[in-house]
Amino acid sequence: MVMAGELRGVASMQRMTAYLHEAKPSSPEEIADEMLAILDQNRAWAEQRMSEEANARYYELQRNRFGLGDDPDDDPAD
Repeated sequence: MVMAGELRGVASMQRMTAYLHEAKPSSPEEIADEMLAILDQNRAWAEQRMSEEANARYYELQRNRFGLGDDPDDDPAD
């Protein structure tokens, strides 16, 4: 139950299930280590997604404010 509460998602649980089935860990420490690795990968994915969304909003703001992005040859600095 603790593991399910920590992993919090179907995809994470499927990854853990696949690990348990394939690797057949011999100790609780190995299982905990894999769980932490999955959580770390989920965190990194979430941070990357937030960064990509922030960049998209930033570039949209730049495009709307300065008219950038419509034409690559159109540079307001010229």
